[in-house]
Amino acid sequence: QPVSGVRITEVAPPPAPQEQMVLFQPITNNSDSSWSYTYVPRYLTNQIPFILTKDGYATTFIVVPVSQVDLNSLVFVINKGFTITGRVTDWQQRPIAKARVENLAPDVFTHPIPPNSVTTDENGSFTFSNVWGNNTDDLRQQCTIVTNESGILLGVSYYSQIAALKTNENGEVSLHESTGDYQPSVPLEVQADGFAPQTDLLELTDTTNVVNFTLSPGNILRGSVLDDAGDPVTNAAVETRWGGDSIPPTVFGVEWQTRTDATGQFEWDSAPAGPILFDVSADGYQWEDVSLVADGNDHEITLKRIATP
Repeated sequence: QPVSGVRITEVAPPPAPQEQMVLFQPITNNSDSSWSYTYVPRYLTNQIPFILTKDGYATTFIVVPVSQVDLNSLVFVINKGFTITGRVTDWQQRPIAKARVENLAPDVFTHPIPPNSVTTDENGSFTFSNVWGNNTDDLRQQCTIVTNESGILLGVSYYSQIAALKTNENGEVSLHESTGDYQPSVPLEVQADGFAPQTDLLELTDTTNVVNFTLSPGNILRGSVLDDAGDPVTNAAVETRWGGDSIPPTVFGVEWQTRTDATGQFEWDSAPAGPILFDVSADGYQWEDVSLVADGNDHEITLKRIATP
């Protein structure tokens, strides 16, 4: 069926290998679903990649094989995506309301920061719609995201796979997004106050996919931030850090932050069981990254003062 109001953006590789990829001028197709794109660089003689976005649809990535098609007779097919639904309960099967369910493989083309999330209702239920599925294991290898310091998307790499070409009854070539030779999947993570976070790599096998989470009691993480003289550092920022070899996949993406109190102490009652990486910082001190385990013990973190000239 025709879809109007679709934002069509070209993602072009640079003319030189050292340069960054760029997003060209986007257009929005017409009310009759027709479109014309006039910003294609002449050096793109092999493939022209496009991103299709519209509310209510999954972001769709299409590569036009220049030498195989008539560029004046193309039909883009936008994906509706997958639906994910489920419930979050505790170990006694009681529903957990206001739990945050987060998609850790976000729409890298339009919303690289932050991942999208939903909150469970009073029955512990949640639903994601129009989910973009990908080969999660190869996500970072397949997509190179370039953002500025404000998280605004500046460029992104593109896939080399091209979906099989199809011709409709009007003789126009219909181009679909290539899914490759893998099962699309999405990594989901659940966090709720008083409970340990939980993750699951969900394979998207059907139009609607069901996944349920049973959360365990949270683990207690305690710590103190001191200066190099052994005195407490008040109002120091302690926050989980994305990435890092010390973070196991089961807790990748866990988000939490706090400030130390007047005695330099902090506590988290909803920590995962395994080690997790933290950034610790304060005005006038060098920041530190530390790997901590929520074992109930008090972990001491020392910040060194920045020498003043």
